[in-house]
Amino acid sequence: MKAIDLTKTLQGYKQGWVAINNKYKVIAHAETYKEIVEKVFGLEEKIILLPATGDYSRYIT
Repeated sequence: MKAIDLTKTLQGYKQGWVAINNKYKVIAHAETYKEIVEKVFGLEEKIILLPATGDYSRYIT
C-alpha cells in the first residue's frame, strides 16, 4: 500500500477528534469522541476517526 501524507490535511487540528473521508479530507472535527460520533453518525460514506494531536508520528508504520 502506498503511503498517504496527511500533514497538510491535519494541520491545524491539535486537540479533539477528526473524521476523514475516503478522499482524505477532514469532514468533521469535535472536542470529544462522543461529539464526533454524533456528527458523523448516519453518513453513508466510509470515514476514519483519529484523535487530533500535534504529533502524528505514532500513526506512521
